[in-house]
Amino acid sequence: MDNVNVSAGEVGGIMAGIIAGGAAVAKGIAWLLNWNDARRGEKEDRLATWEKSLAEREKAYREEIEHRLDQVQADLAKANGVAERLNYTVSTLVVAVEDLTSELESHAPQALSLIRARRLLQSLKIRPTPAELDALAKKVDAENGHTTDT
Repeated sequence: MDNVNVSAGEVGGIMAGIIAGGAAVAKGIAWLLNWNDARRGEKEDRLATWEKSLAEREKAYREEIEHRLDQVQADLAKANGVAERLNYTVSTLVVAVEDLTSELESHAPQALSLIRARRLLQSLKIRPTPAELDALAKKVDAENGHTTDT
């Protein structure tokens, strides 16, 4: 092999180059790690913001559903009240018409309007029981200021 003479200055320069290269590589690695951490931090921030937004939307959606449910329940309560009043009214009218047709049969049993009224009453599926009729009569009397003492 050739006899290579390397001076102390050259060795120092080579060592300085190796150290400088190592420092550059170390800085590059440090920058890469910091960049990755910063990127991860930004991603976590975006995720936290998204989760907060999702929770707010879910809360608003839940409140809207609960509000609508309250409205539906209120409307249903009103409808039930109307249905009860309508049922009472229809039952009262059925009883009144049956009473009138019974009375008219003694005066004009073959009258076409009486026959038609009887058929219409029979076609209705509303047939109050005697207990219901008694309760209905008491209610009508009470509303009209009459009392029934038995």
